[in-house]
Amino acid sequence: MQINMGSNTEKKYILAKYDVSGIQEYIFATNRLTENIGASRIVSRVLKQYLCQAVEKAKKKDTEVFTEWKSQPFRMSNRDRAMAEVIYIGGGNALVAYRDKDIYNEASRILAEEFITVSSTLTLITAFIETNFDDYKADCIALDRELATVKLRQPRYSELSSYPIIEQETTYGLPVACRDRETERGISLVQWQKQKAFQDKTGDEEPSVLPEGIVETFRMDELVDPRGTDSYVAVIHIDGNGMGAGIKKKLEECGSDYEKAVPEHRALSARISELYESVYGQMIRWISN
Repeated sequence: MQINMGSNTEKKYILAKYDVSGIQEYIFATNRLTENIGASRIVSRVLKQYLCQAVEKAKKKDTEVFTEWKSQPFRMSNRDRAMAEVIYIGGGNALVAYRDKDIYNEASRILAEEFITVSSTLTLITAFIETNFDDYKADCIALDRELATVKLRQPRYSELSSYPIIEQETTYGLPVACRDRETERGISLVQWQKQKAFQDKTGDEEPSVLPEGIVETFRMDELVDPRGTDSYVAVIHIDGNGMGAGIKKKLEECGSDYEKAVPEHRALSARISELYESVYGQMIRWISN
């Protein structure tokens, strides 16, 4: 995780953005459903769970932080004890307002320490600008520009070993670091992390929308019935192509006033999530009929 430390200005607050990159490559690196699901859970938890926990832990005594962001007014500029406020989380991004650089750095440090324990190959980047909460649209544009600059400087790490005696697993070609709990075969740290996330159900996952009588499977070969016969397996992938451009256009319509624009941006993010869940549920019901 790379933290941009910025420069000193007379502006009072910090507006920070967190970005999880390489999501599709990370999730769909193998055709093992358990690892796909585990990787998806890690991606979801990085911002929804770990970032919010980091903001809470960075809070000092007798101060306030706000991590419940949906359907809420913007509160940072109106409360003297407010130290941080999550503006929105969605699409692999999160926007957070901080009182000052100290709490931004502390929350980012706590997040980085947690992040490195759950994923060794996923990329998490953060950047910030200093602001007085005068112009939301201009701040978001400037912050996106700063984030793009940080991304260009972000090094890409590899776990490949230069030693020929190192055993490598066959999926990623990475060094064997652990043993699969069921098969005892050698697996990489990346695989172990994904399998651990699959087994670790912390209650933060979305509730199942499967109709009664439909059984969820975690093995691709269980989708073939009867075994040994020609069959077809369909994979439905919902992707937000063009979503960024659409959100950017809508953001421009929200205006510059933080008090007006932040709730509208939050409502848009919540609506996108609701639409996805609705369409996904309709698709499952159609398939099961």
